[in-house]
Amino acid sequence: MDQIILNNYLPNLHKIRKSFALKLIQSKEIWLFNCQEGCQHNLIKKNLKINNISKIIFTKLDTDSISGLIGLLSSLNLIGRKENIEIYKPKGIDNYLDLSKKYSQTNFKYKIYLYQLKTGLIIKNNNYKLYFFIKNKEYSLCLISKEKPGQFKLKKAEVFYLIKGPLYGQLKQNKCFLLPDGNIIQGYYFKNNNIAGKQITLIKDKYHTRNQNEASRV
Repeated sequence: MDQIILNNYLPNLHKIRKSFALKLIQSKEIWLFNCQEGCQHNLIKKNLKINNISKIIFTKLDTDSISGLIGLLSSLNLIGRKENIEIYKPKGIDNYLDLSKKYSQTNFKYKIYLYQLKTGLIIKNNNYKLYFFIKNKEYSLCLISKEKPGQFKLKKAEVFYLIKGPLYGQLKQNKCFLLPDGNIIQGYYFKNNNIAGKQITLIKDKYHTRNQNEASRV
């Protein structure tokens, strides 16, 4: 299993295996991609806590991809997990889950939300966007982190005798203000340009295509 940790630097293009995990530094969440047999043991070897898994994304419905799912969900149930878990999947996994729960006589204490996997934006939160693309039965994933606001120009604000406090925060958000004398101050004048979010592309097919290489460039 591959472990990809999002930090200050990441290569843009990654070749991935059947299963891999994304550890999000800001929230400590883990996004698990596919769940092969022995997935739990591999996560432990990587010092990843299974209770931090918030999302499971299945890129393919085959034995290698889903064979460890029921064992993982059962382990989460045994350790007393209460938070919901989201599963993004292709068609057909719903029946697999229902039959597995029926024959194993297992009822999970947490809720499982199922989402159909399709081309386009599939996950969006405060810090990341995840896009899924599929062509000719091969897929690629593109993860983009949220852009960071530019540094506030404190000295320039002092030149204009702007009072420290909430006003600085509003200027950082690019808001503009009309002064009593009729002058207008624009927020972007007091801050540097925003820093673009980092982007990585994860591919499954054997060879990189032109589109995949272009998508991987920030």
